[in-house]
Parts: sequence; structure tokens; C-alpha cells
Amino acid sequence: FLPANANASNLIFTEDEVYASTSGNCGGVPNAVWTIDLTGPDKSSKSWKTNGGDVVGTAFGTDGAVFASTGDGEIVKLERKTLALKDSFSPGNSPFTTSPVVFSHNGKYLIAAANKDGRIYILDSASLGGADHKTPLAKSATIGEIATGELATWESNGTRWILAPISGANGKVAAYKLDDQGGKLSLDPA
Repeated sequence: FLPANANASNLIFTEDEVYASTSGNCGGVPNAVWTIDLTGPDKSSKSWKTNGGDVVGTAFGTDGAVFASTGDGEIVKLERKTLALKDSFSPGNSPFTTSPVVFSHNGKYLIAAANKDGRIYILDSASLGGADHKTPLAKSATIGEIATGELATWESNGTRWILAPISGANGKVAAYKLDDQGGKLSLDPA
């Protein structure tokens, strides 16, 4: 379902669809998220193209929305079957270095992703960056360059933990606790 000579990654298969992303503009194939519906009558692939940067990674929300982080410095929310752009967040001219991670917190689904600016951003999946598409729910203090890769998150005894790999730190990670003071979120180093 992808054009020939594409540099494909992030292959995900759901009950009805297959998703992948392309990067490096290999073979003239644009950097994009791609899907094909295996059960519907239309077997043509659909895509959402970035502004030129690579797709770093993808994740799914509980409502089926597709979230993608890009080398253009965006987190986007895409409609599941059509990949139509539903929402976006951008902190500025700095690329994201990790895939988005979706997790539940106090009845909401939140997104976490790390950026090359050395911060982890926390977003509300229902409204990624607020009305201006630039306002996160929380962001960490700068910790140095976060390596390309994945975040890890889990909840233990009511505390949400997020780990990020640190670039050039010989396997070291930064650990954060998500703190919620009456609905105001912060990421506290641990």
C-alpha cells in the first residue's frame, strides 16, 4: 500500500487497518503517515504528509485517533481512517525526538513526547495545544538533548512516571513524576 522505494517504519496493524510512516523522502516518496482499510470497499491508501520532516513515531488514542510526532516539531492528531488532520501542537522550531505516548490521567487521555529542545511536553489528547496550538498542559525543565527513541511511562501507587533517554549519556535516562495540583500539571525531576 506504499509507493515503491519508500523508507517505511512504524508498521502497525489494527483489526481493520494497516498503518506505516515514511521518512527520508526516499524514492521521491514524501514523509508521511499512511493507512489502508483492509475491510472497506475502497482499497486505496490514504496519507497525511508532513511539512517535510520525518515522522518520528505514531501512537493511537482510545477513540482511534492517530497521533504522530514529526521532525518538523509537531504533534498531530489524525482521523483514524482518512488521516485527515484534526489538531496539532508545535512548541516552535525544534523537532520531536520520540514517539508520542498516550496515557490516562484523572479521566483524560494525555500525550507525552520529547523534543530536541530538551523538554518533555504533556498535551491533552482532546485539544493538543489549546486554541493557539502552542500551549501544553505541562513541560519539563530542559534536561539536555533527549535522544531519539521512545519514552516509557507507568503508574505506581497513584504516581505517573515518565522516563526519557538522554543523548550521549551512556544509557542514562531522565525520570519525571507527573504532579497534579488541583488540575495544574507539572513534570518534576526525580
